[in-house]
Amino acid sequence: MKILFLVTISIASITPCRAGNESLVGTWSLVSMEKQEANGQWVARCPSPNGLITYTNQGYMAVGINCMKAEGSNEPSSEIKDGIFYTGTYVFKGNLLSHQVLNSSDPIFYQKELSREVQFNRDGSITLVGKGKTGMLVRLVWKRAQSKPLIFRPTD
Repeated sequence: MKILFLVTISIASITPCRAGNESLVGTWSLVSMEKQEANGQWVARCPSPNGLITYTNQGYMAVGINCMKAEGSNEPSSEIKDGIFYTGTYVFKGNLLSHQVLNSSDPIFYQKELSREVQFNRDGSITLVGKGKTGMLVRLVWKRAQSKPLIFRPTD
């Protein structure tokens, strides 16, 4: 009698999504978003940014960011420049992260590769730094999103 052993290796398990013991996999909530001015100073990119970014074990990612109309406002800005939404795949090696954009709300990012430098912070947050759509450096700090029920209030 012959015994056949079948070993399956999941491609997702070898997708580079870890740096040491730290993992990007999961959903992250935006803490802050800054841009670097010509003089090197970091300043807020917009009032009260709000966003989520998700990385899966299968190598997919999605991000959505809105700026609010004003600091402390709960109403998103309706200006195109104040929001970005894109989905795609990602590769993470060392401290470099590459988003391969498959779909985007902004044609500038559509079908592009966006490179980001990743820093895992002591408080459990991550910092991503890379070029924005105008070529300026942007710095985004993300913390792991907490699971909570969503409560939507009807609008008048």
